[in-house]
Amino acid sequence: MATGFPIIFGKAAVADWTPAQISTALWLDAADASTITLNGSTVSQWADKSGNNRGLSQATAAQQPTYRTNVLNGLSGVDFFQDKALFSSTSNPVVQFVATVIKSQNATWASYHAMFDSRTIPARIGSIRAAGGTGFYTSTPAEIASAAWENGTSISVTGGPFSTITSPQIIEFTAAPERGNPMSGITIGNFDSLTFGGSGMQYEIIALSAVPSPEGRQKLEGYLAWKWGLQANLPVGHPYKTAPPTV
Repeated sequence: MATGFPIIFGKAAVADWTPAQISTALWLDAADASTITLNGSTVSQWADKSGNNRGLSQATAAQQPTYRTNVLNGLSGVDFFQDKALFSSTSNPVVQFVATVIKSQNATWASYHAMFDSRTIPARIGSIRAAGGTGFYTSTPAEIASAAWENGTSISVTGGPFSTITSPQIIEFTAAPERGNPMSGITIGNFDSLTFGGSGMQYEIIALSAVPSPEGRQKLEGYLAWKWGLQANLPVGHPYKTAPPTV
């Protein structure tokens, strides 16, 4: 009887689970060199693996981040140190959940690493920041300028507090209160722009248009942890603490 899976010694072959198994709104993977367009050693374009054509670019050479090889678990990363940035101006997603692997450059340069921005009022912003709040926010441009928009929280799956993310961590933020505090009833909408930058290393970012189930969320965590060598830091009792998720 056909099973849909190859048979090896009477058993179905097992493959590692990846985000290709689900619908992603945005998927940037620095380990996949085929998604990176270089201008010497800097990144002029970073292609989107979600299939939605939401890749990022930077035409100004002085503002392009650096592509660094063999920086984490033998894989590559994009280094945004000292306010380098990539932008997307294509059709951007409704985002309800983000999982990412990042690292601050150091305690001094500890600012945002990713931002989903709506230019409507009130603005809808999702950001990852080493110092201060992390999560989805609603605010006016004046509140953003005064840094009075810290009204959400998120979690680090594999590390410590956000003020000390100077080692690589899996960080998640969401529009729904599955973990941590509720996001003040914020409904995330369509975003006019995507900005990735700040002062740290970005390894991988996965954005979803819907909050995943607890099981789906754990698969994302397990995938990222084992890929980037962070599995030892997964919390005790995590279903993928000792082995990566499979299909």
